[in-house]
Amino acid sequence: MKFEDMENWTVDQLKEEVVRLSEECEKKQHIILDYKALSETLNQKLLENDNWKIPIDEIENIDTGHPSIEWYEQRHQDDCITINQLYTTIDVIVDRYANLRKNKGMC
Repeated sequence: MKFEDMENWTVDQLKEEVVRLSEECEKKQHIILDYKALSETLNQKLLENDNWKIPIDEIENIDTGHPSIEWYEQRHQDDCITINQLYTTIDVIVDRYANLRKNKGMC
């Protein structure tokens, strides 16, 4: 059905189309409400489930049970240290590879 074709429709055809579209809209609204209810149920189960929490003593926020800002700052610092260690390792490997190529005459 094209929008241009509707100008030739009778009033009864237009009424039928309005009824059909309103029924389709109602079905979609029920689907949306079902998804919202499912989302709320899943969120509630996540909040009740203690397995997903990170077990760190005296760092979790007592009100929410989620890790606190201090935990995230510590985690960020630990990650930065790990990244720096990896950069150092890469530099050492590249230097050793360059020395190996130099000693074996592959340059």
